Amino acid sequence: MRPLENDLGRREVNIPVEFMVDYAPPRPISNKIWLREMIRILSSRLLGMHVEQLELAVWASRYPATPMPKRFHKLIQIILSQHSAQSVVFHQRKGRAADDLFYSPAGKGSGTWAVHKAKAEAWLKRHQDPRCMD
Repeated sequence: MRPLENDLGRREVNIPVEFMVDYAPPRPISNKIWLREMIRILSSRLLGMHVEQLELAVWASRYPATPMPKRFHKLIQIILSQHSAQSVVFHQRKGRAADDLFYSPAGKGSGTWAVHKAKAEAWLKRHQDPRCMD
């Protein structure tokens, strides 16, 4: 087939329908799934964990043989900020006390995070949506 020119002078290629393949990109993982993984990992650590270790552990729990994307740390930081009363973001969003799941045992800015176990267990019970499981 011969390329056609559109009204902007750009060339367009006509692809026969039989060569087109339906492609749906993989569905992104819900933040609740990542949040569950963070709770699971931090629950086993009495003194918490540094955020970089947490990022690696959370990513490896879902994709063990795949390199972690460079921007994954932002997602983890957003989830931590939205679920920690020590964060300005938590208060800006008018976070509820029941959603205060994480805290920094070494103080704000230390990069170390731990989980409030009782609050996390209650949160997990309230959010038993099967779509948020594996």
